[in-house]
Amino acid sequence: MDLPSAHNSLFPLVTNGYIVPKPPFFRELPSKIHARKLALGNEHAVLLTSELTVLTWGAGRHGQLGHGDLEDVEEPQIVDALHGVPMSEVAAGGWHSAGISESGDIYTWGWNESGQLGLPCKTQQCR
Repeated sequence: MDLPSAHNSLFPLVTNGYIVPKPPFFRELPSKIHARKLALGNEHAVLLTSELTVLTWGAGRHGQLGHGDLEDVEEPQIVDALHGVPMSEVAAGGWHSAGISESGDIYTWGWNESGQLGLPCKTQQCR
């Protein structure tokens, strides 16, 4: 696609100056969900609700959604592993996610290729 013929398209620029012809990441939340905090990874979102639960959606191929699989999810879904744990913070990296409970416990999930979850990894990059 040449740029002059793409006058109605959105082309976000990324770090190395490449043009990515991809629609913006947007999802309208259902009215029953009241957001407290939102964190965005490369292709996923992590939401802390006013009820102190964590919802995630987007690309899941590295486990960053915390749903126990590697599937993509279009609509916000509760992270079941955190059920009953009141959370106070959420964060997102490229392909990993994190949360802090109200009692101060840290939970991480997703890609740990370089030890970004704070856990041991098996690659040479972790040294």
